[in-house]
Amino acid sequence: MRRLVVIALFSLVCISLLASVTHAQIAAPLISSADVDYSHNTLTISGVNFGLSPKVTLGAVTLTAPSATATLIVANFPSSALPSSFVPGTYFLTITFSNGRSAAFTVALGATGPRGPAGPQGPMGFQGPAGATGATGAAGPIGPIGPQGANGNTGATGATGAQGPQGVAGATGPQGLKGDTGAAGAVGPVGQIGPIGPQGPNGNTGATGVAGPQGPQGLKGDAGATGPHGLMGDTGPTGATGATGTAGTTGPVGPQGPIGLTGATGATGAAGATGANGANGIDGATGPQGPTGPAGTNGTGFNFRGIFEPTATYATNDASTYNGATYLATTANSGPNNQTPDQNAAWTLMAAAGGAGPAGINGHDGQPGPMGPMGFNGRDGVPGVMGPQGLDGLRGPIGPPGLDGAKGPEGPTGQTGPEGAIGPVGPQGLTGAIGPQGSIGPTGLTGANGANGIDGVTGPTGPAGTNGTGFNFRGVFNTNTTYALNDVVTYTPITYNVNLPFGGAGSMVGTITTNGTQGVLNNSDIVSWNLTLNDGSKTVVLIPTTSAVGIYGADWTANPTSIVFNYNVGDNGYGGFSGPHGQFCITSQTNCFGPADTYGSWGVQGDSWVYSYGSGTQTIATGGAVAGGTSTYVATGPIAPGTVPGTFPWVMMAQAGAPGATGLTGTTGAQGLMGVPGPIGLKGDPGAASTVPGPAGPSGPTGPAGIQGPQGPQGLPYNPLQVALLRWYPAIQTGVQFAVTSAPPGYGPTSVAFDGANIWVTNSGSNTVSKLRANDGATLDTFSVGANPNGIAFDGANIWVVNRTSNTVSKLRASDGATLDTFSAGLLPTYIAFDGANIWVTNASNNTVTKLRTSDGTTLGTFSVGLQAMGIAFDGANIWVANYNSNTVSELRASDGTTVGTFSVNSHPYGIAFDGANIWVTIAGSNTVSELRASDGSNVGTFKAGSFPVGIAFDGANIWVVNSGSNSVSKF
Repeated sequence: MRRLVVIALFSLVCISLLASVTHAQIAAPLISSADVDYSHNTLTISGVNFGLSPKVTLGAVTLTAPSATATLIVANFPSSALPSSFVPGTYFLTITFSNGRSAAFTVALGATGPRGPAGPQGPMGFQGPAGATGATGAAGPIGPIGPQGANGNTGATGATGAQGPQGVAGATGPQGLKGDTGAAGAVGPVGQIGPIGPQGPNGNTGATGVAGPQGPQGLKGDAGATGPHGLMGDTGPTGATGATGTAGTTGPVGPQGPIGLTGATGATGAAGATGANGANGIDGATGPQGPTGPAGTNGTGFNFRGIFEPTATYATNDASTYNGATYLATTANSGPNNQTPDQNAAWTLMAAAGGAGPAGINGHDGQPGPMGPMGFNGRDGVPGVMGPQGLDGLRGPIGPPGLDGAKGPEGPTGQTGPEGAIGPVGPQGLTGAIGPQGSIGPTGLTGANGANGIDGVTGPTGPAGTNGTGFNFRGVFNTNTTYALNDVVTYTPITYNVNLPFGGAGSMVGTITTNGTQGVLNNSDIVSWNLTLNDGSKTVVLIPTTSAVGIYGADWTANPTSIVFNYNVGDNGYGGFSGPHGQFCITSQTNCFGPADTYGSWGVQGDSWVYSYGSGTQTIATGGAVAGGTSTYVATGPIAPGTVPGTFPWVMMAQAGAPGATGLTGTTGAQGLMGVPGPIGLKGDPGAASTVPGPAGPSGPTGPAGIQGPQGPQGLPYNPLQVALLRWYPAIQTGVQFAVTSAPPGYGPTSVAFDGANIWVTNSGSNTVSKLRANDGATLDTFSVGANPNGIAFDGANIWVVNRTSNTVSKLRASDGATLDTFSAGLLPTYIAFDGANIWVTNASNNTVTKLRTSDGTTLGTFSVGLQAMGIAFDGANIWVANYNSNTVSELRASDGTTVGTFSVNSHPYGIAFDGANIWVTIAGSNTVSELRASDGSNVGTFKAGSFPVGIAFDGANIWVVNSGSNSVSKF
């Protein structure tokens, strides 16, 4: 029986929050450039806010940094990995400082050789031609618009048929089998609204109505704490093996010495006959205990070396993983082109890779998605019928001739001549003559074999060898356990889906991940969670970094497909999740949160509700799915409680087998028979007068076309809102590659924009922008802007360029590239977006975005976001910003810059794009792309991309992602 309980706010677990210095108090380190010196084997890194004791890693290679300041770091390549030995490509550069902060960048290696000597200066260019004649004077005023034609008469509203009486609700028939979907019937005419009948008796509950319009946006909860540092990036590709040097000449063979005489072999004596076996004697008494024997030799230990590398050197008993299996070296072997363990006789299989799992059960049909956002305005309608030709007006008087235009400015100085080519390499010197080979002496006669000598005395036993590295198997991973070096655990995470409604009060939606335990769950069995509590106006997200889990008793249990709470265990158990701004609890005792019996409770930002049950069970989560199968991990150092396998210093020892293929979808059941219609109900009493307007009557006939007025003034060439959403031009289905600049990698073309006819590219190394014709890629012109141009955008008439190290934004006229003005931005501006009326710029160094008015560049506001703001996008109403160093995405209202929401994502979000319904974010630190629902910021999905994904764009049907670290593009 249900029990009424009082609505109140309770606390699940008292959490002690340790005060710490937040990242916001320390400026984020930023890298602006990274230059490789092949002659001195150094990497010079420039930027701002560098900390102490930098640890520099390029790909999988660690560099030493003997020289470092707050703005400059000079790092040395190790002799085993000089820059000339890298495979040509782009590598991920990370720097970690002693204060825990980090910065990332990309560096291209091998694609460009060392710069040749400077060529002689080219001759002075010819003087430019005289400037063009000045612009023609302004056109005269446009004549007044003619009067609008009279509207046609509105047709009379058709009569509405009388409403039939309501029948009595019939009994609900049994559920029939699902039949085929019938064809849609024709829409009947709209009948006249009849009088409201008297209130009839309550009928059976009708079918669920069409979802109403979405309610207003709820207030945003407090921003969550900064997430943990992301996983280490993938190891870069192995460098190519250098060419084998030429073999030296073979020296002369010395003369062979004489062979000594062999002694004669003695005759072997005849073997005596074997005697007959004697009878067994009586067993003697057991002798006294003998002295303790010498200690046995130490057993063989294993030395785990991680993932197999074909260039590495391995000793006997080294263990390594390859393709999910673990192998043991039985003999020493080494590179540089070592065969893989599965093909190499020097290795033996130690632990095979897991097999493929069984086919998964077909998932249930998902709930209908929310109503999509309103579509864009349709295309302009067909022009109306042209009115009759008006009479020719009288010819006006000829105006006086205009004044001569001012002399144009002097043309620019000619460009400096190209750099001279490097001279040819001189011819190789002649090879010296090889000396004559000495003659081989005559071979001596082979002597007879001498007799075998007497075996020598056995030498003393050598010293005991050192113990090898052994492993300590600790069983299934436990989040509350401290692990030591070489401890080995197994880990099988299972993720369950949570969709728990709280009556009409709200809901909890998200996921709970366990370590695979089946049966009773404890705190240590919950390894991760991502839960959104929503009351319709407020939301809060509970994740491990912003909340805690507390489970007490044996009431929480798990099976392969669900997590269940049992009210009838009888141990007064309870449990749930709690953070500073929201919590959830479910209990079988009377004092979980207050003096009530058998209830659960939850709260969001001060509001709270009670969730009551009297007995039985409550399903918390369903749809359990093994997240990758059971894998084996080894600790490469001491590990504190709570560090989940898959994060450093855990290293995978044996990878889980791949999941089985998804099972086939079952056939759709037949359509059930339609139930017999119930009798018509009694007519109800007339209801109160409605305050809601009735439906509009049918439209009257269209009136005759009015007389066409004179032509109005010229409008804008494009719809500004469509330009802001990048949806104002047809897609070109074919692609061609064009050269833009010859600057070194990392300093050349950076970002791109389209103006309806031409492509504009920022060239960060030459402080210019290039204008290319879109249909053939021809370079039409190149224009100077500020230092290190990066982001670029088009506002329908002008090109806007972010000058990263000048802290400015340049505005160029798209028609001719003329610089109209330059405006100040924040510190280290990076990327830019247009919202249909204003320009928005991310400022990476001071963690803000700046809003500029397009007409005159006036700063309308500067708004705080997360650490190191990078990519920026507009969704038609709000601005979205990727915060690289706080692992979040900020949503700001475009009208006033108010922060609508802040949403957590994985490590190092970089680029961002809008597809009409969802926001897509490249996650550089985890090599993934996250899809967020634009309406509420919830994570719709996370997808694997290439190495270090950065740039992102939407083509109307697909998402395209640029993978900087793997020189590839992914299509979703």
